[in-house]
Amino acid sequence: MQKLTNKQIGQRTHTRFRVECIACVKLSNAMVGIITEISKEGLVFRYIRENSEEKKNANEPLTVSIFKNGFSLLNVPCRIIKDNDILYEYYISSAKMHKCHIQFEELTEDQKLQLDYFITHYTTIRNQK
Repeated sequence: MQKLTNKQIGQRTHTRFRVECIACVKLSNAMVGIITEISKEGLVFRYIRENSEEKKNANEPLTVSIFKNGFSLLNVPCRIIKDNDILYEYYISSAKMHKCHIQFEELTEDQKLQLDYFITHYTTIRNQK
């Protein structure tokens, strides 16, 4: 019988933090949104997508950049884990709100330091479940 790793059973190895300010994210595939949660493994952001836009391929190689009032963390390799509609009682025209989860790939030492700085200065600890 094969033993499952933490990643395979959906447990996080790093604490997830709630971003308590407006910080923007831009993926190399032109998706742009507002970060809601971040960890050393990845982040979650919300964005508006027109109904006519096609859903992005989760296997597509991407990079992500984070921006906040003079702070920037650029071109971090990543991949999309989940991209779901968020159900609200109303929609803005034909646009729908989406919640996108991305996982960071290999970060450089400088990117790790910048990510630590962002987490330390722009987030609060979120309770893990």
